[in-house]
Amino acid sequence: MTETATGPHTGRTRMLVVVASAVALVVAAVIGAALWRSTGKPAPAASIAAAAPTTVRPSVSAAGSATVNASEAAASAEVIGVYKAYLAAEVAAYATADYQSPELLKYLADPLKGRLVENIRQMQLHGALYVGAPTNSPKVTEVRLGPGTPKATIEDCVDAGSWRLVYKANNSPVPGSDTSRQYLVVTTATLYPGRGWLLNESTIVRDRPC
Repeated sequence: MTETATGPHTGRTRMLVVVASAVALVVAAVIGAALWRSTGKPAPAASIAAAAPTTVRPSVSAAGSATVNASEAAASAEVIGVYKAYLAAEVAAYATADYQSPELLKYLADPLKGRLVENIRQMQLHGALYVGAPTNSPKVTEVRLGPGTPKATIEDCVDAGSWRLVYKANNSPVPGSDTSRQYLVVTTATLYPGRGWLLNESTIVRDRPC
């Protein structure tokens, strides 16, 4: 389931804070904070997405709820499958700073897609990448099949303690990037005609425990 970086001695890197998906969301905040400390320069306003508290309606998860019908249960299973596949593709893309990864992009739709692409592109430009991998605990908490466009909500408790942002040139950690190692991310999946379930929104929830 981010940001930018430059070499530790340049002092002229522009900070990037891009809220992306589940994990990418916080990656953005972490890199932004790190580069702020190392360069003292703010991120471009257009690249900053505020992680406002998200209100999630009562759970209608397929597991353990007698009120969830067969259609919602089937949709929930599809959504969690897409989300888990996305997380694996995301880690791979961040490990190489590959913002054009087709394996990653096939699970995304705008605005999340655009934010994530720009985030990884900035990482590539500034010679940064991620090593290791986070631990995720996703669950579908709501499925809304109608009326209107079908949507689902995924909550994910992310532990990024083993996922580190480093400079590719020397594997040294980006200063200030060792923060916010555990966090709750709420992601929206939308059913697109002919394309299936895609992830199109993701937010860090600051006011709820993970």
